Amino acid sequence: MTLGQQIFWGGVTMGLCLFIETVFLVWATTIMRRIAQRLSDARPSVETGTLILTALVFILLAHTSQIAIWSWVWLRNDALADWNEAVYFSLVTYTTVGYGDITLDPGLRVFGTFAGVAGVLGFGISSAFLIALMSRLLQDRLFPGSGG
Repeated sequence: MTLGQQIFWGGVTMGLCLFIETVFLVWATTIMRRIAQRLSDARPSVETGTLILTALVFILLAHTSQIAIWSWVWLRNDALADWNEAVYFSLVTYTTVGYGDITLDPGLRVFGTFAGVAGVLGFGISSAFLIALMSRLLQDRLFPGSGG
């Protein structure tokens, strides 16, 4: 790929990943509202734990989906040999660990950095979501009726 193509397709793929992240978190919020309604008479610890675990499951699914997309991209571009190598490279790049034991050809290196940027942004969004959720849940449990 030319540099321009790497930047364009890297941005498109990263955008797709962030769209997926958003969809999963909105979906999680919808499901958590339903769970909260059903567990309204349950012990607060059960409700809180269930909501946090539900959020974590959706976050895990969101990130796993993004790893699968990046893995597919490497295979589609014949950048890596097989799914095992593609998933490993995607995980290492997406999490910005970057061991360096597998590298891309020069024609995909700039494109590959977008996987790391997608991971940083995705983890940031997920972290913000969890912080907001836990802040709200703890505020409601520790200071009920405070309007928080």
